[in-house]
Amino acid sequence: MKIFNELINKLLGNYKGEFAKNVLTVFTGMSFSQIIPILVSPVLTRIYSPAEFGVLALFMATGMIFGNISTFQYDAAIMLPKEEKDAINLLALSIFLTLCMTFISFIIIFAFNSQLVYLMDNEKVANWLYLVPLSVLLTGVFRSFSFWASRNKQFKLIAARNITQTTTTAGVKLISGFAKYTNGGLIIGTLAGQFVATALLLVESFRRSLMDTKLVNRKSIFQNAKKYKEFPLFTNWQGFFDMLNDTGSRYIISNFFDSTILGLYSFTFGILERPLQIIGQSVAQVYYQRGAEIYYTDGDLWILTKKIIKRLVIAGLIIFMPILIFGKTIFLFVFGDKWAIAGLYAQILVPWLLAKFILSPMSKIPIIVGKQKQFFFVTIATNILVPTNFLILKFYINNFNIILLINSLSVFTIYILLLFWFKKITTKIIKK
Repeated sequence: MKIFNELINKLLGNYKGEFAKNVLTVFTGMSFSQIIPILVSPVLTRIYSPAEFGVLALFMATGMIFGNISTFQYDAAIMLPKEEKDAINLLALSIFLTLCMTFISFIIIFAFNSQLVYLMDNEKVANWLYLVPLSVLLTGVFRSFSFWASRNKQFKLIAARNITQTTTTAGVKLISGFAKYTNGGLIIGTLAGQFVATALLLVESFRRSLMDTKLVNRKSIFQNAKKYKEFPLFTNWQGFFDMLNDTGSRYIISNFFDSTILGLYSFTFGILERPLQIIGQSVAQVYYQRGAEIYYTDGDLWILTKKIIKRLVIAGLIIFMPILIFGKTIFLFVFGDKWAIAGLYAQILVPWLLAKFILSPMSKIPIIVGKQKQFFFVTIATNILVPTNFLILKFYINNFNIILLINSLSVFTIYILLLFWFKKITTKIIKK
């Protein structure tokens, strides 16, 4: 933990005081919350097969179809209003839309279960799809109250929530595995973690009196829905295409290759994203709050952005270079013989995830400066590119490793172009 704290301190550079304190609070929570999943992963890979990880990937992908757009992205707008009453009405709007999307997902899953199973070409996921509406509800409520807590600088609560979720998830997965309930144990563990963490967030938010529900009224909800209409019109569709990228890719891999390859791919992606969650999201959560604060007080947003990006580059190279060089050996030793090929996937994915690690915390810049519309069209390219490559290249190459390499390098290139765009729009803000 001392090594990680030194890394985050170097990442923050000259940014001390409240900003650094808040980043370190979230970072510490993220670190503790991710240590347990990392420690139990070698055990889980020896209990559950790659095919069972593939079923989990399909369940989560289906939940993302509805979960990613459950709030119509009004939850992200909670950070922006100057007046508290506007923020709490946006929170109420997000929860209402989540309930609506939960009901819609319930109808669709029950009406089209067999069609979805056919599309995924995996019968084992059929019965578990009926739990997707629960995942949608938990996702929407979880996200809404997370942004509310961030707005109120309750970063210790966010850290506690992260630790609670991953600990519960890991514990239930292990118990299910040791009880020989491997068919669905991964899914039950994931849902249990979501439920406990969301419950904690709700209880603590009300217990700490973070909100005055008397301020909620229909008129204010409609006024804020109209004021922040760019979120459902553009940011929400961006979330939809993000979902299409992930979900579409998993459906295609399951259908055109098999659930074992999907399990290996999904597990590898999940393991390599741990640094993104530990460091990247810790910085992102506070960067969004601090960036919005700087922008709305006519501060210099680019100074904060540039220094954070430089330090993320250094941190990313430290984290991902060993994977690039020794990935296959590391996975073989840590996770067992069945997962050696996952180490090769890890090496291939390094350019993709390195670029994502560096730029993900900056993805809120277009929201802060009012460029959601432009960002929507910029990100469509990436989100359509990945599943399209999987689909088209399958007929010409039919080699998953080569297809994955092409996708990794393509996404890396797009992220580099995105970096130059971020610089351009923040530079314009300075001149203005």
